[in-house]
Amino acid sequence: MTASTPSNAGRSRWARWQGYWFEEGDLRPLALLRMGWAIAVLLETANEALRAQRYTPMTRSGLEQFHWPLMDFVPPVDEAGFATLLLVAQIGGWMTLLGALPRVGAGLAVFAHGWLFSISLLNFRNHIYLLLLIGMILMVAPSDRRWSVNALIRRAWSGVRGPTTGPLWASRLAKWQAFLIYLFAVLHKADGRFLDGWALQIEMGKHLPKSIFGGWVAAEGWL
Repeated sequence: MTASTPSNAGRSRWARWQGYWFEEGDLRPLALLRMGWAIAVLLETANEALRAQRYTPMTRSGLEQFHWPLMDFVPPVDEAGFATLLLVAQIGGWMTLLGALPRVGAGLAVFAHGWLFSISLLNFRNHIYLLLLIGMILMVAPSDRRWSVNALIRRAWSGVRGPTTGPLWASRLAKWQAFLIYLFAVLHKADGRFLDGWALQIEMGKHLPKSIFGGWVAAEGWL
């Protein structure tokens, strides 16, 4: 009995681990994740449209622009290529939001934003990194079983409501990804450049006066 106890305990831990990732449940949270992710992609795509100059090989004055590529085989894009990538990201975002082939839509958005992300680490942003990671989950997740065009088509075609439950691994993995990304982001803020206020002064001094709170903050004498 004593010799078999560790084995039984090991199987129990393994069963709990499998149960956590592959437990069946309602997929509405996954559908909400899909739609929220798609909205974030569409907003970020609109924001990227204002940042074209960061991704081109040359500046507007004709000087060669420095890039620090994440992967050497991903080249900078000209204005036409940049516009094409944004269009691909928009199409993918809308497909994912509506649940019309959302796996394909997520793949299109990940491809487009992944290309832009890989052009230069100088443009690295945590939220884009997180969007790409969650997008790769949505490329294989059954997020179209609830609140989607796919589900409506299946029901209209067969006359039977399709499955609305499934394994919860995708939504749980996304939670852990978000936790780890922002945990490391917080730990990075323990750097002396953040603790002495230098980085915050640079960012807030540039953007805060232009925000809706800028006038109030200035009136309080905080700028």
